[in-house]
Amino acid sequence: MRFVALLGLLVLPVALAAETSLCGPGETVYYTCVTKTPKGRKWAALCGEADQQRRPTWLQYRFGKPGAIEFAYPAEHAGSLKKFMAGHYLRPYQGPDTAIDFGLIRFKNGAFDYVLEYSADDKSATRTISVKGPGVDRNLTCLPPLPPTHMLSAIESLPCDPDFPMPNMRCAE
Repeated sequence: MRFVALLGLLVLPVALAAETSLCGPGETVYYTCVTKTPKGRKWAALCGEADQQRRPTWLQYRFGKPGAIEFAYPAEHAGSLKKFMAGHYLRPYQGPDTAIDFGLIRFKNGAFDYVLEYSADDKSATRTISVKGPGVDRNLTCLPPLPPTHMLSAIESLPCDPDFPMPNMRCAE
């Protein structure tokens, strides 16, 4: 009986991880999100392979449900880092309600602009996804809980987004 209980404890985190990301086994989760759409819950993820410092060697955005990915960009891993831009702003804690941590990763697919964002302050954290293009202006808020990711490692490896809305941003130069 104890063996069965222990086995259940070992399998549970794997089952929970499968429900929180579209990234596969061995892939690094740089961003993950569960959101509500008119068609029910959908997952979004930025997956990749990491070097020893957790920097991505390739990235792919995925949207859909576990086992049923509806959209993946880019299709090929080779050269994928050149298709993304990023920015990060951090204002350290200097007293109540002063700390801000904000980051984004952006990519374009044809006429559509995708932005994956996170923001955190002293009291809360949020993640959002926006998609804008001809006839489309969608903003999706990620549902809690927000599992940990390696988004900052990706941001620091990507070229700076010239449209990033914050001064003193961090990204790869």
